[in-house]
Order: sequence, then C-alpha cells, then structure tokens
Amino acid sequence: GGHFYEIQKLCERSGVGFRVKTSEELAQFYLRVLTEEGFLDNVQDRTTELLDRERGALQRTVSPLATVLDGIVD
Repeated sequence: GGHFYEIQKLCERSGVGFRVKTSEELAQFYLRVLTEEGFLDNVQDRTTELLDRERGALQRTVSPLATVLDGIVD
C-alpha cells in the first residue's frame, strides 16, 4: 500500500487516473485521448473537482488540530 498507492486509487476512483497493464492498453488509452471528443475536457473537470474536494478535506482535518494546538501553546 502506502501513501502513493492511496493517491493512485483515489485518482482511479475519481476518473482522473487510468491503469493499463499492457502496451496495447496504453496504445488504446492514447488513441482515446486523441480521438474521443471531450475526453480530456471531462478528465480536466474531474481533476478540478478532485482537487477542490481534497483541499477541503485537508482543511477540515487540519483546522481542529490547529485549534487544539492553539489551546496548548497559549
């Protein structure tokens, strides 16, 4: 597992990461990128959504911690 694995799975679940196992699958992926109208626009939109969502998650995680630390430091 590890951190990179979790990020990889998150990207795959969000539709912005794509796993290929063979050179043929990679070729098919690039063919899709080059020929399927709107594919890259959709990936870009999902990427923006993912980043916005994850930034919010980080803030929600860090904010309570910062409050506790402020109480300890004072």
